[in-house]
Amino acid sequence: MNCGHPAPLLLDAEGRVTTLTPRSFHPPLGMPDLAPARHAPDTWDFPPGVTLLLYTDGISEARKAAGAFYDPAGWLTGRESPTSARPLSTLVDDVRRFSGGLATDDTALLAVHRPRPHAASAARW
Repeated sequence: MNCGHPAPLLLDAEGRVTTLTPRSFHPPLGMPDLAPARHAPDTWDFPPGVTLLLYTDGISEARKAAGAFYDPAGWLTGRESPTSARPLSTLVDDVRRFSGGLATDDTALLAVHRPRPHAASAARW
């Protein structure tokens, strides 16, 4: 279930992006009376060397002046992080460029990386 949030993304070391689409969709948090029934949470593998990216719709619903929506999975596919310390700000900067700096919604991002044992410090998303 996603409780009204965009599907998380799983980013691997080869630049592949997997959208973690939930089995069922539920209303936003705090509105349990609107849900038909309680469901078990979805689970996915989280292997070493991958990053889990959670974000709000302020990212996925950012628009160009012509109305096209930003596609975080499309932008991240094949991308290498310019620096291991700034992957989230790099994504936010790209959303600002895409939308011409016109934010219409707040944004929140969370990235959780599971390092490989004894991995080199080179980082991908």
